[in-house]
Amino acid sequence: MRILYVLPRRKVGGIKQTEDVFISAVKKLSPGEMEFFYCGSFTDRDNFLFRFVTRFADWVRFDLKCLMFRPDIVHFNSSFDWMSVSRDIFFALTARALNVRFVLKAHGSNREFLSGMKPFWRWLGRTLIRLSDVVCVGTNAEKKEFMKCFDAPDHKYRVMKNAVDIRDFPKKEEDSVYFSHEAGNLPRVLYLSRLVREKGIYDFLDAIPPILREKEMYFYVGGFGEERGVVENMIKEKGLEGNVFILPFLDEATVKRIYHYFDIFVFPTHCAEGIPVSLLNAIVCGTPVVTTRFRFAMDYMKDPDNCLFVEKGTPGDIASKVLFLEANRDIAGKMRTNNSTLGKIFDKKMVALEYMDIYNGEDNGS
Repeated sequence: MRILYVLPRRKVGGIKQTEDVFISAVKKLSPGEMEFFYCGSFTDRDNFLFRFVTRFADWVRFDLKCLMFRPDIVHFNSSFDWMSVSRDIFFALTARALNVRFVLKAHGSNREFLSGMKPFWRWLGRTLIRLSDVVCVGTNAEKKEFMKCFDAPDHKYRVMKNAVDIRDFPKKEEDSVYFSHEAGNLPRVLYLSRLVREKGIYDFLDAIPPILREKEMYFYVGGFGEERGVVENMIKEKGLEGNVFILPFLDEATVKRIYHYFDIFVFPTHCAEGIPVSLLNAIVCGTPVVTTRFRFAMDYMKDPDNCLFVEKGTPGDIASKVLFLEANRDIAGKMRTNNSTLGKIFDKKMVALEYMDIYNGEDNGS
């Protein structure tokens, strides 16, 4: 079996983390050949003309790659919004013309795009799905949205997990260096995601003062994003420097392990999300979670077995749930056990075996 993996040009973020792990598992299972093709944006600031020219160049390079490599499978990592659909359809056409199985893995889809499609975009999206042999989505909720929007049969879609390597998540004493400044043994609460409003960072910060009025805790903020400076200023303006700390930029291996040092992970995202890496890492480490209701959380997590749910944009709700978990250590302890167990179903070998079924043509739905 010859597999061509199409990956984002920018080798950062969640797709890179999960796909690197997944591909390493497939290599052990498949005796065939693998090739890799990188395309897409160079930066978030690429202008329209530059994007148009590079997308066309990417498609030409992809055609040549397929003609030279002659893959049996094209595993195409993307998302599902107006920009990706208008690009990906050309890659799917090439695969169809060469009689190559085209597996489209959607790392998240734009809910507003799906629900409010204009006729042209609906036709384009429907055509892309028809050209694809299988469309992999992250959750059952997302699958239902696709089925409602497009008339493709149920077996066209597969609900697939992101892969993790459970062995990458041990607790290491060396990671405690990030907490060596603390005096005392207070509860630790973590926010780790992109530092942008839609991920709920400001809701998290607004929840801290009412928590501190009830209970002394330490809060940590980690992640990257253009609003990191705004977040730092907000911490100063609220007078929270003694209790809120910005984590330095950590390497990927350390980020996976650091959750072990936290009593609660808060992920108050406003986004529809795919399978957020930060939340998945917290689950694998067995960390108690406070989060909003979105596709992945609703599919895999139960309140109060795995998390406590809060409404979007409600700092007061976040504060009350954090205080509840801190006061009810028995519930938090059960969350740790349940989340550690839940995390095992995302292990890379299990996920790779499920994809091998797809590669071998066993498209019976999920």
